[in-house]
Amino acid sequence: MTMQSLPKVVGGGAGTEGALHKAVRELQGLRVATVAGAAAGTKMDIAAMRTEDTILSALSWTNAAAAAPAEDVANITIQDTRASGTLTAASVNADDSCVVNGVTYTFKATPTQRNHIRYTAGNTDAQDATLLANAINAYESHYDGAKALKPAVVASANGAVVTVTALADGTAGNSIVLTGTPVRLAASGAGTLAGGTATGGIKSTTNLTGKTLTVFWFDKQ
Repeated sequence: MTMQSLPKVVGGGAGTEGALHKAVRELQGLRVATVAGAAAGTKMDIAAMRTEDTILSALSWTNAAAAAPAEDVANITIQDTRASGTLTAASVNADDSCVVNGVTYTFKATPTQRNHIRYTAGNTDAQDATLLANAINAYESHYDGAKALKPAVVASANGAVVTVTALADGTAGNSIVLTGTPVRLAASGAGTLAGGTATGGIKSTTNLTGKTLTVFWFDKQ
């Protein structure tokens, strides 16, 4: 996430009050965490950190007196604490289906229900993935005749892969069902979303094994 900008602070430009409020809250959320370095791609725990926060600096250093700290912020990513999983489209056929959050989504030549997806022979896997992601998002927030449903997951498509992510932070999303037709609409995991955790953290593309990392970040929660 980027830092809050202040539009035309001098003279009270449009939007200044709201931007100042956000900036002050951001500054009040300044945090410093020191963690042990880890191998590239390995999570380093910073319990309260979430993806909406902003990392200002990440200095890696060793105990050697002559070793100057190195800035690693460009290689750092904040890890999502929400559970997620994937569905991969591979030559989907009519009547292939998947289950997401208790709802069965089925490709049908002639759709008759809200959870049906129109099957079109000749579609690319990417097209089918996009149709599936759109169907999941539409169903999750549809009006049931009395009120709009409160979504529990959100779906996004990238090529042939649909990523389903729990909206709730933490471990609760690990129980959300995710299954699919083997091979043609294969689901990741063991029948549910996975990876939801109460502990935030970061990963680096740099090997920081044997080093210490001091992270300056803004807690936006």
